[in-house]
Amino acid sequence: MSFDRPAIVKQLVWGLSCCVFAWAAPQSTQIRADDDLASTAAAIAPQEAAFFATSVNLDDQWQEIIDGKFVARLRAVPFVQQLESEFWEQWENPQGPLEQAKGALENPNVQNLIKMADEMFSDEVFIYGGEDWCEMIDGLMEFQNEMYGHMSGGPEALQAYFQSIEKSDIDKIRIPTTVMGFRIDDDDNVRLQLDALEGILRLGGSQFEEAQPFL
Repeated sequence: MSFDRPAIVKQLVWGLSCCVFAWAAPQSTQIRADDDLASTAAAIAPQEAAFFATSVNLDDQWQEIIDGKFVARLRAVPFVQQLESEFWEQWENPQGPLEQAKGALENPNVQNLIKMADEMFSDEVFIYGGEDWCEMIDGLMEFQNEMYGHMSGGPEALQAYFQSIEKSDIDKIRIPTTVMGFRIDDDDNVRLQLDALEGILRLGGSQFEEAQPFL
């Protein structure tokens, strides 16, 4: 499978957008007129979920970013134009590590992974948390109140409090139920990749006794 410039530009913009999203204030996602809640992951999220969030029509959003003024202005900067020109020149005639990287990206197995990642962020991404999130937050607030109470006694009191925490107290901590999902069309490819990932995790995790309960 060959690489075309629009596809790579989209992936580069996606990576840049993730960096921007890390510090920019999130914007609300607009659902198209022909969409309704029943067509989103809201239809499968349990009503008792502690929280639920979804983002739909992602491919349209990425395309709007690519066609937007920000990317246009960025690509109009002479320094950026020079970098882009040098990148494509080296990409078309790769040498050394870049040649190896390009060869790896053209591997069919890697192509399937790239296809899955592209699909994951092209339609809908959702996340929701179970009721045990409320219990975890209550526990954190209780711990915070206890810690602040000991802080008033000075550093020695706070140190004594932390030293009094037993392993059994730590073992009581439970990761709350969290489900993250993606709307994907190519089920066969996803199942293949997940089966391969499960095999790798089981093989690697079998080397560590601490990981056994999770396998």
